[in-house]
Amino acid sequence: MFRQNNTLIRFGFFAFFGLIYLLLPTQNSSLDGYAYAHMIRSGDMFMHHHLLYNALGFSVVKSLNFIGFHPDVLALMKVVNALFAVGCLWVLFQILVYLKKMDKEALALTALAGSCFGLMRFATENENYIIPIFFSLLGSLYLLYYLENNHKKNIILASLILSVACLFHQVHVWWWLAGLLVFIRKRNVIYYLLPAMIVPIVYAVVVVKETGSIANFIDYVFYDYLHGSASIAWAWMDIPLAGISLVRSFVQVHGSMAIQVQHSSLWVFPSLMSAGLLFYSFWGMRKWKFRTDSNNHFFRFICTAFILHLGFAELCHGNAEFMVMLPLLIILALASMLNIPAKNLWFAAFATLVWNLNFGLLPAHIYNFENKQKQAAFIHQHPETHFVANDYWYAWNVYKYIYAKEPGNLYSGIDNGAKPLNPIKWKTVFTDKCNIRLVLNRKALVDPKTEETAFMQSDNPIVDSIVGYWGVQYIYKIEGK
Repeated sequence: MFRQNNTLIRFGFFAFFGLIYLLLPTQNSSLDGYAYAHMIRSGDMFMHHHLLYNALGFSVVKSLNFIGFHPDVLALMKVVNALFAVGCLWVLFQILVYLKKMDKEALALTALAGSCFGLMRFATENENYIIPIFFSLLGSLYLLYYLENNHKKNIILASLILSVACLFHQVHVWWWLAGLLVFIRKRNVIYYLLPAMIVPIVYAVVVVKETGSIANFIDYVFYDYLHGSASIAWAWMDIPLAGISLVRSFVQVHGSMAIQVQHSSLWVFPSLMSAGLLFYSFWGMRKWKFRTDSNNHFFRFICTAFILHLGFAELCHGNAEFMVMLPLLIILALASMLNIPAKNLWFAAFATLVWNLNFGLLPAHIYNFENKQKQAAFIHQHPETHFVANDYWYAWNVYKYIYAKEPGNLYSGIDNGAKPLNPIKWKTVFTDKCNIRLVLNRKALVDPKTEETAFMQSDNPIVDSIVGYWGVQYIYKIEGK
């Protein structure tokens, strides 16, 4: 069945994953997902940390508008990410075949990668993690070409493509740096460094366009770190968080799973089957053997990229979003050094797919977890009042995307946050801060909230409710002063 160069089987394989990603987009887009969507729609094309994502989205939207299509931007960008996710799998498969893997083992490893929760999650969302992985994988393929044929043009192409990945997300500088540290012999360094100049050149052009002066270059490039939008720090708590995030890059692990099972015990049965298949597949993988034809240089490159990315994610409080590429790097490392029975890989891939569909893609596609749209509608329907939001920026971006304008009556708290509310100027105040429904997740552990005293009063009258799959959150009225 799995004959080499069987085009039909390969096409069906990639079409299968493409349909999963395209047909199961999340209806619970993140804060960033809504933010990028309204920025793309308004032509706000450049962001400091991931420079070209909005620009690509804007180009796609305008191209479709030119031929008479006017799609919803949020939905469109999920399609774009789904297609790039299939592209990631295709490039990964090419690398595995080039590593002398037969089709059935290469397809099984690719299926395992395509079933990992990190890739599936962002293949169905409007966030900027899939596209840079595509370019980093493609650059890795050209580095592998260089190792096989020693053609300098492949160094140039590899560095150029890896640098493009950095333009889509700065975190991919670690993948590029792995190539510099491991592969390039001293006499060939220049061939790797020169193409990477595209990054500062493009940033310089954008800086001058956006700020009017190249003097703002450093501040623009590192804006998120210099101004607090992102932070690099370390604490003991980050060790278990990083471990959980690494596991979650393979399989969904979240407090919402308990809520899901409470709604229906039927969700338990696929998870039990998945767990059994995973155990069976791992038990069978004990028959793996070291390869005698392994490519040690490529293995060191992949391991270096993995260590650098994992270390940086650890410094960013175990950020799961910075670990999306780690399962793919692990799979490439294993493929470089080991021969694993294809049957067991297929069982592992199928088990992972079932688990992540069961606890990841299906509930996110079917159910509205928190019903942020209802909150935005309430804010919009009461323009003469103040609304103090528990999650200010989430509420702000959902409102901005739905109504194409900024919410003038939205506040973050009494005396703190992004837009504090001056008690002296209170009129009618509504809030969703009372008796907050907590779901156990990374944010709840890293960023616990201390609520203002006024919002903890039990006698605040309930005026409305927001019903979501995760439960009911009430809207309260607070008497002004």
